[in-house]
Amino acid sequence: NVPSLSSYAANYSIFGGGAPENSRPTAPLTLIPVNGSSITNRTPTFTWVNSTDADSDIISYHLQVDDNQLFNNPEINISAIQGTIPGQADTSYFSSAGSVELAVDTQYFWRVRANDSGGFGGWSDSATLPDWANGDNHSNFTVNSLLSFTFTNAIVQFGTIDNGQNVSTFGGDAAGNQNPIRAQNTGNIEMNVSINASPLFTEVSMNQSYFQFKITANESNSFYSPLSATAWTNMSRDAVGMMIPPLFHVVNLSWRNVKNDFLLDLNLSVPFNETAGGKDTNITFFITGYVS
Repeated sequence: NVPSLSSYAANYSIFGGGAPENSRPTAPLTLIPVNGSSITNRTPTFTWVNSTDADSDIISYHLQVDDNQLFNNPEINISAIQGTIPGQADTSYFSSAGSVELAVDTQYFWRVRANDSGGFGGWSDSATLPDWANGDNHSNFTVNSLLSFTFTNAIVQFGTIDNGQNVSTFGGDAAGNQNPIRAQNTGNIEMNVSINASPLFTEVSMNQSYFQFKITANESNSFYSPLSATAWTNMSRDAVGMMIPPLFHVVNLSWRNVKNDFLLDLNLSVPFNETAGGKDTNITFFITGYVS
């Protein structure tokens, strides 16, 4: 028997009906920090001009900040930063939100790119340097160290005091006393503070219990209490901050907000033989900054 064979041939046509290829978003333009600028804020805000997307896709951003322009070990490397509506506003990322503190006296490079869920566009160009190809220009800035010390209360006035009377700022208004001197670190590095003063009384010498001070905390963890003068200390006229080694009364005063200040309380006891008349003293604060 010879088997029966049959065959069937047909032509098929396949028509493309899929979605067009997704367009990548354009590169952002970096704005702030300005390219080539110097700043003192160690947690700066990064601002850029938004990307645009031909498909009107929702855009997020990827930010990198590094002290090496190769970006091989970024100090800040944050993605999925929510963008604003393209063409309507700039987009900002606050580096402090990531608890990243940049080092001082250091040059940094930064760049940003957009993602429309289909992929990343090119890296940013600087808005201050047009016509650079994507990725060729890494905007840079330098964080400079800043030693800055500010008084929020610099004067204490006790008024009329009798011989043998004791007055103090300790406790401030709550104790019915004059408010103490208040000072704060308004720079961006830690500091140590040394204190001395000119003579207040004429009948007794300095370095006695008639004229004392102590350091009191106003904000928690502003300074290192174990090595600071937190007990009543006799005031000296010597510039102890310039001694070798120096004598510090406030140690490791922080620069970070909400924990960067201290109170200087004063304690005066008028000698029994002190002559009448106006009494005043100038208190000197010697500041030594350092980078931790």
